Amino acid sequence: MNGLGMHHHHRQKIVSQGKYYDNFAGKLRKFIDNWIYLIAVAGPLLSSMQLFKILIEKNAVGVSLFTWIVLLVLSVFWFFYGLVHREWPIIIANFFWVLVQGAVVVGIVMYG
Repeated sequence: MNGLGMHHHHRQKIVSQGKYYDNFAGKLRKFIDNWIYLIAVAGPLLSSMQLFKILIEKNAVGVSLFTWIVLLVLSVFWFFYGLVHREWPIIIANFFWVLVQGAVVVGIVMYG
């Protein structure tokens, strides 16, 4: 069943039955579930330091346009994956990644 992309449906069924957080693995899952939204914002926020460096110094020499475009494309795909599967941590994280990476790409083009 998991190989067919049905793991989300299976998980919903387990959560609705109240068995999702009963054991050690469940407690670890709950810990991760509680912290994932902070992590979803922290990664792009920390990566934005590259953007601020480009914008403040008006210099993107040495920053790889190709790398940032590839990262942007990957984040766009992850964003749509999150939308399709209604996974809010994936949606939130990749929304912010797309913003930061898109701005870095623009900064590289302007100041590279």
